[in-house]
Amino acid sequence: MRKDGRQNNELRPVKFIRDFTKNALGSVLVEFGDTKVITTASVEMKQPKWMDKESTQGWVTAEYSLLPSSTSTRCDRERNKISGRTQEIQRLIGRSLRACVDMEKMPKMTITIDADVIQADGGTRTASICGGFVALKIAVEKLMEQGILKENPIKDEIGAISVGIVNGEVRTCEGVSVDREFRLGAQRALDMCEQAGGPSEIAACILQDRSPSCGAGRIYDGTFSGTLTAGNGVFVDLLLRHGYRVIPASEFDPSMLEHCPQHSNPTLPHG
Repeated sequence: MRKDGRQNNELRPVKFIRDFTKNALGSVLVEFGDTKVITTASVEMKQPKWMDKESTQGWVTAEYSLLPSSTSTRCDRERNKISGRTQEIQRLIGRSLRACVDMEKMPKMTITIDADVIQADGGTRTASICGGFVALKIAVEKLMEQGILKENPIKDEIGAISVGIVNGEVRTCEGVSVDREFRLGAQRALDMCEQAGGPSEIAACILQDRSPSCGAGRIYDGTFSGTLTAGNGVFVDLLLRHGYRVIPASEFDPSMLEHCPQHSNPTLPHG
């Protein structure tokens, strides 16, 4: 039984209200129980500055923020520097959405998904990804209606759900095993690290705290009640076995890497 009276395998009520704002090309208010997130999709007819100018492909990126009064204790606005938690969450949203988009079909265009949490009661990451996809799809539909896009760049649909490790196996809150998928994803991510040069070239892997895939030292116990237990996530276990240094995002400070070789790369992919 959870704190709100739900069984461990019981989802919260889910609701999407589309066209929630007037100015964004795509917008959605997504509600997962008492968690409420406004997601919008904004379009710019230009590529990110870091992208090769000879490339014609577009890009999908994401930004995430908590409204100061969205939590029971007021959280400060991240004005000058975003936290490691925020940085990792918006990267997670961006990567998830890019996985279902063919960038070649949105030439020299950037779509930014903004996920603004107005009320946080857990599950803000999954709500942001689900709402972000719906906002993205609405924006793409309008771009095609306007003739700006000739082909639909969305090649698949995505959704997100929280999982936990129960008796060493990754399961959803409904008790469904997704262990094979998680371990396959962890192996693919490890392969990318190996292709980038392995531990000798990568100074550290900076990963999200408490996650059943990326948590280090303490992870959620699988009861979906917010309870932590000792252990590592699936991906962290794999990294440690292959000799990589892992730093939780909440503990990361650039000074940790001051004595690393100049060629070492602590950076993460663009969000």
